Amino acid sequence: MSLCAFSQIVTQKDSLMCLPVRILRAVSKDLLRGDSAIAQLKVANSQIEDMHTLVNIKDSVIVNLTIKDLNNLDMIDALHENNAIVSRELDIAENQLLRERKKITNFGIATGVIFALLAIFK
Repeated sequence: MSLCAFSQIVTQKDSLMCLPVRILRAVSKDLLRGDSAIAQLKVANSQIEDMHTLVNIKDSVIVNLTIKDLNNLDMIDALHENNAIVSRELDIAENQLLRERKKITNFGIATGVIFALLAIFK
């Protein structure tokens, strides 16, 4: 059993060929495999492009989170600096308050001594 095949370009009678069915089946299988391979290649290429897009999105998220972390560290450093300044100012205010209390206490003692002496010498 055989099938006749015609050339797509040359259609003269002397170019007519008869091939066995098994060869034609093998040729058609090869053509189908080639078509399916091309389709698989297209699918694989689109999957690779999707993967590149996904990687780019993940990279941008990582970069944004890294920048956010650096900003948070800068904010923490600024807060530590601010707390140190407040602590120093608080220490200075406490020292001034202690000096003023000592002055008031000394003045109160001196006033008490003066009133006691005035009471004694009256």
